[in-house]
Formats: sequence, C-alpha cells, structure tokens
Amino acid sequence: MSQIIITIQRDPDDPTADCSSGNMAVEIKPNEGDTSQAADPTGNLKGGAVEPKRGKRDLNKGAGVKDYPIPAGAYDADVKTGSGKNPNVPGHAHEAIELKNVKGFHDILIHVGNTAKDTEGCILIGTRDDKKRCMVASSVAKNKELLDLIQKVKAADKTNTKTTTIKVVIKDPQ
Repeated sequence: MSQIIITIQRDPDDPTADCSSGNMAVEIKPNEGDTSQAADPTGNLKGGAVEPKRGKRDLNKGAGVKDYPIPAGAYDADVKTGSGKNPNVPGHAHEAIELKNVKGFHDILIHVGNTAKDTEGCILIGTRDDKKRCMVASSVAKNKELLDLIQKVKAADKTNTKTTTIKVVIKDPQ
C-alpha cells in the first residue's frame, strides 16, 4: 500500500492579511505494516497554499457562521469526481481532493484558485510568491501535478494489487 501525504504547514498569523497562507508538500510513503515486495511508487511535490483568514464568518454559501480556517489535524482524503471545482484542469476536469470528517465542515476541497476570495472555505494550491502572501499563481498547473501524481500512484498500486490512501495533514505554526 502507498500513502500519499499532503502536508499544509501554515504560516504564523498576520492580522493585516486577508488570508491564512502556508506551504504545501506532498510525499509518497509505504503504508505502515506493508511488507509486500512490490516497488512503491515515488514522487513529491511542493507549492504554496491559501485558506480563508482566521476568524468566524459566514461565507454566504449556506453553511452559516463557521470558524475558519478548518482545524489543524490529519484528515483522510480522496479524489472527488463530479466536483464543481477544477473544471479547467487538463485530464482531471471536475476532480478535486476532498478532506473527510472535518468536524463542523463538509465538502472541504483542495482546488484551483488564486486568492483568498476563491477559497470558499477550502484550500487553494499553486506556486507561492512570498511578496504576495494571500495569493498563489499557476493553480491549475499545480492541481494538475497533484492529481497526476495521485493517479500515477494509484495506477502503480493497482498493478501491484496494493491500496492507496491519501492523508492531508494541516499544521499550525509552532
């Protein structure tokens, strides 16, 4: 079995910023207890992340007032097909990474977008520019890289009759 671990390391809060921002790193590891001899797929990916600004608010999406961003923690995840997000990701139209069992939230996705206004409570990934804290660039390309990597790992695992799991780990600053 392979485990795809997507880690979002949040930056310290900046009260003047319109978002929460951080770095994203993806790594592939064998699942604990996997003793098979089949070669594990490899790959990694790095980028930036943008989330809603810390605080309570209603994003006017019908969910009411919530405390954003989502709590730090480890979440099981999978590729959601038929998502209203990511319509322009080549080879992965309407696919997004969905975080499971986020207490008090539903439909939390990693998806395309460039600024805090695009988050809709979710996590945006792309290329980070430290001069523009609340913005990521090349979001479509970064989402394609992530979804391609997941697709590659799942295909290799399937060939070797292994299972793939996806974990999203969100860390607050120390």
